[in-house]
Amino acid sequence: MQQFDKNPLSSFQNFFLNIKTYSHKNTIFMKTLTVQPIGILHCDITSREVAPKNWDISSQPGTIEIFPEFRAALEGINKGDTIVVLFWLHKAERNILRVFPRGDKNRPKRGVFSTRSPVRPNPIAISELQVVDIRDNLLMVSGLDILDGTPVIDIKSKMIPNAGNK
Repeated sequence: MQQFDKNPLSSFQNFFLNIKTYSHKNTIFMKTLTVQPIGILHCDITSREVAPKNWDISSQPGTIEIFPEFRAALEGINKGDTIVVLFWLHKAERNILRVFPRGDKNRPKRGVFSTRSPVRPNPIAISELQVVDIRDNLLMVSGLDILDGTPVIDIKSKMIPNAGNK
Protein backbone atom coordinates (compact mmCIF):
# COMPACT_ATOMS: atom_id res chain seq x y z
CA MET A 1 0.00 0.00 0.00
CA GLN A 2 1.53 3.31 -1.06
CA GLN A 3 1.69 6.04 1.57
CA PHE A 4 2.64 9.65 1.03
CA ASP A 5 5.37 11.16 3.19
CA LYS A 6 3.58 14.34 4.18
CA ASN A 7 0.51 14.16 6.37
CA PRO A 8 -0.97 17.52 7.35
CA LEU A 9 -3.53 15.64 9.42
CA SER A 10 -0.92 14.33 11.84
CA SER A 11 -1.88 16.97 14.41
CA PHE A 12 -5.54 15.90 14.48
CA GLN A 13 -7.59 12.87 13.59
CA ASN A 14 -11.06 14.28 14.19
CA PHE A 15 -12.62 17.66 13.62
CA PHE A 16 -14.83 18.95 16.39
CA LEU A 17 -17.55 21.27 15.22
CA ASN A 18 -19.13 23.06 18.15
CA ILE A 19 -22.74 23.99 17.68
CA LYS A 20 -25.10 25.40 20.29
CA THR A 21 -27.61 23.12 21.91
CA TYR A 22 -31.11 23.89 20.76
CA SER A 23 -34.45 22.18 20.74
CA HIS A 24 -37.17 21.68 18.19
CA LYS A 25 -40.47 19.98 18.99
CA ASN A 26 -39.14 18.71 22.33
CA THR A 27 -36.00 17.21 20.79
CA ILE A 28 -32.65 18.45 22.12
CA PHE A 29 -29.85 18.50 19.59
CA MET A 30 -26.17 17.84 20.24
CA LYS A 31 -23.56 20.45 21.11
CA THR A 32 -20.67 18.78 19.31
CA LEU A 33 -20.55 17.03 15.98
CA THR A 34 -17.52 14.91 15.15
CA VAL A 35 -16.34 14.53 11.57
CA GLN A 36 -13.51 12.10 10.97
CA PRO A 37 -11.31 12.51 7.90
CA ILE A 38 -11.23 9.41 5.70
CA GLY A 39 -8.31 10.55 3.58
CA ILE A 40 -6.32 13.40 2.18
CA LEU A 41 -5.88 15.03 -1.23
CA HIS A 42 -2.50 15.24 -2.96
CA CYS A 43 -2.24 17.55 -5.99
CA ASP A 44 -0.34 20.49 -7.47
CA ILE A 45 -2.86 23.18 -6.45
CA THR A 46 -1.12 25.11 -3.69
CA SER A 47 -3.14 28.33 -3.43
CA ARG A 48 -6.62 29.66 -4.10
CA GLU A 49 -5.14 32.05 -6.65
CA VAL A 50 -4.11 29.21 -8.97
CA ALA A 51 -7.04 26.89 -8.22
CA PRO A 52 -9.74 26.52 -10.88
CA LYS A 53 -12.91 28.35 -9.80
CA ASN A 54 -14.99 25.17 -9.95
CA TRP A 55 -14.61 21.43 -10.57
CA ASP A 56 -16.74 21.56 -13.75
CA ILE A 57 -14.15 23.72 -15.54
CA SER A 58 -11.10 21.78 -14.32
CA SER A 59 -9.06 18.92 -15.70
CA GLN A 60 -6.54 19.18 -12.85
CA PRO A 61 -5.32 15.72 -11.77
CA GLY A 62 -4.53 14.54 -8.27
CA THR A 63 -4.59 11.62 -5.88
CA ILE A 64 -6.97 10.98 -3.04
CA GLU A 65 -5.21 8.87 -0.41
CA ILE A 66 -7.75 6.92 1.63
CA PHE A 67 -6.56 6.06 5.14
CA PRO A 68 -5.99 2.30 5.59
CA GLU A 69 -8.88 1.78 8.01
CA PHE A 70 -11.31 2.98 5.29
CA ARG A 71 -9.80 1.02 2.36
CA ALA A 72 -12.70 -1.49 2.25
CA ALA A 73 -15.14 1.38 1.63
CA LEU A 74 -13.63 1.86 -1.85
CA GLU A 75 -15.08 -1.45 -3.05
CA GLY A 76 -17.43 -0.77 -5.97
CA ILE A 77 -15.64 2.37 -7.18
CA ASN A 78 -14.19 1.73 -10.64
CA LYS A 79 -11.92 3.44 -13.13
CA GLY A 80 -14.07 5.78 -15.24
CA ASP A 81 -16.66 6.40 -12.50
CA THR A 82 -17.73 9.87 -11.50
CA ILE A 83 -17.62 10.29 -7.73
CA VAL A 84 -18.82 13.06 -5.45
CA VAL A 85 -16.17 13.98 -2.88
CA LEU A 86 -16.75 16.09 0.22
CA PHE A 87 -13.72 17.99 1.48
CA TRP A 88 -13.12 19.93 4.70
CA LEU A 89 -11.58 23.26 3.64
CA HIS A 90 -9.22 23.46 6.61
CA LYS A 91 -7.61 26.72 5.43
CA ALA A 92 -10.88 28.59 4.76
CA GLU A 93 -12.06 31.48 6.89
CA ARG A 94 -15.20 30.63 8.84
CA ASN A 95 -16.36 34.07 10.02
CA ILE A 96 -17.31 35.66 6.68
CA LEU A 97 -20.99 35.48 5.76
CA ARG A 98 -21.15 37.70 2.64
CA VAL A 99 -18.83 37.61 -0.37
CA PHE A 100 -18.45 38.97 -3.88
CA PRO A 101 -19.46 36.02 -6.12
CA ARG A 102 -16.29 34.48 -7.62
CA GLY A 103 -14.35 37.38 -6.10
CA ASP A 104 -15.80 39.81 -8.68
CA LYS A 105 -16.08 43.18 -6.91
CA ASN A 106 -18.18 44.52 -9.80
CA ARG A 107 -21.01 42.26 -8.61
CA PRO A 108 -22.93 42.89 -5.38
CA LYS A 109 -22.09 40.90 -2.27
CA ARG A 110 -24.23 37.83 -1.55
CA GLY A 111 -24.62 35.48 1.37
CA VAL A 112 -22.16 32.58 1.26
CA PHE A 113 -25.01 30.04 1.20
CA SER A 114 -25.96 31.31 -2.27
CA THR A 115 -22.41 30.87 -3.60
CA ARG A 116 -19.73 28.21 -3.95
CA SER A 117 -17.27 30.31 -1.96
CA PRO A 118 -14.87 28.32 0.24
CA VAL A 119 -15.41 30.74 3.13
CA ARG A 120 -18.44 29.67 5.18
CA PRO A 121 -19.38 28.67 8.73
CA ASN A 122 -18.76 24.97 7.97
CA PRO A 123 -16.22 24.91 5.14
CA ILE A 124 -17.39 21.78 3.34
CA ALA A 125 -16.66 21.58 -0.37
CA ILE A 126 -18.27 19.21 -2.83
CA SER A 127 -16.70 18.18 -6.13
CA GLU A 128 -17.63 15.75 -8.87
CA LEU A 129 -14.43 14.01 -9.91
CA GLN A 130 -13.57 11.51 -12.60
CA VAL A 131 -11.77 8.37 -11.39
CA VAL A 132 -8.77 7.92 -13.69
CA ASP A 133 -7.22 4.95 -11.89
CA ILE A 134 -7.31 3.07 -8.58
CA ARG A 135 -4.29 1.53 -6.87
CA ASP A 136 -5.03 -0.03 -3.50
CA ASN A 137 -5.95 2.93 -1.24
CA LEU A 138 -5.21 5.61 -3.87
CA LEU A 139 -7.77 7.15 -6.20
CA MET A 140 -6.25 9.02 -9.12
CA VAL A 141 -8.82 11.63 -10.12
CA SER A 142 -9.28 14.59 -12.44
CA GLY A 143 -11.40 17.72 -12.19
CA LEU A 144 -9.88 19.13 -9.00
CA ASP A 145 -10.44 22.65 -7.68
CA ILE A 146 -9.22 21.90 -4.13
CA LEU A 147 -5.87 22.66 -2.43
CA ASP A 148 -3.16 20.08 -1.83
CA GLY A 149 -3.38 18.61 1.68
CA THR A 150 -7.14 19.12 2.06
CA PRO A 151 -8.86 16.48 4.23
CA VAL A 152 -11.45 14.25 2.57
CA ILE A 153 -14.55 13.68 4.73
CA ASP A 154 -16.70 11.50 2.45
CA ILE A 155 -17.07 9.99 -1.01
CA LYS A 156 -20.37 9.14 -2.67
CA SER A 157 -21.45 7.86 -6.03
CA LYS A 158 -22.76 10.48 -8.44
CA MET A 159 -26.47 11.15 -8.06
CA ILE A 160 -28.22 9.97 -11.18
CA PRO A 161 -32.04 9.99 -11.39
CA ASN A 162 -33.46 6.46 -11.36
CA ALA A 163 -29.99 4.94 -10.88
CA GLY A 164 -31.29 2.08 -8.77
CA ASN A 165 -29.42 0.78 -5.76
CA LYS A 166 -25.87 2.01 -6.35
